[in-house]
Amino acid sequence: MRPACEVLPADLAGILPARRPGQRGPQQSKPLKQRVQIRVDPRIVDAFKATGPRWQTRMNDVLSVVVEMDAIDDPEVLSAALKNAKRGRRA
Repeated sequence: MRPACEVLPADLAGILPARRPGQRGPQQSKPLKQRVQIRVDPRIVDAFKATGPRWQTRMNDVLSVVVEMDAIDDPEVLSAALKNAKRGRRA
C-alpha cells in the first residue's frame, strides 16, 4: 500500500493529520484520564500482568478504590482492592 501523500493531490494530502502508522489521535472529548509515568516494583507489575489483558485498567481500579475509601495507609484495604481487581470487579 502506498502512502496517502503519494496518491492524493497535494492540497488534500496537506490537510491530513501527520500521524505515524498505528498512532492514535487525540481524545475527542474532555480527557477522562491523565497520562503519567511512574516507577513501580517489578513484583507489582508482574502481579497485575498475571491477571491478564486490561491489567492497567485493573491497576487504575485498585488505586481508585483506595482513594475513594481514603485509606491509602491501610494495608487491609489495599489487599482487598487487589483481590477485587483480580476478580475483575470494579468498585
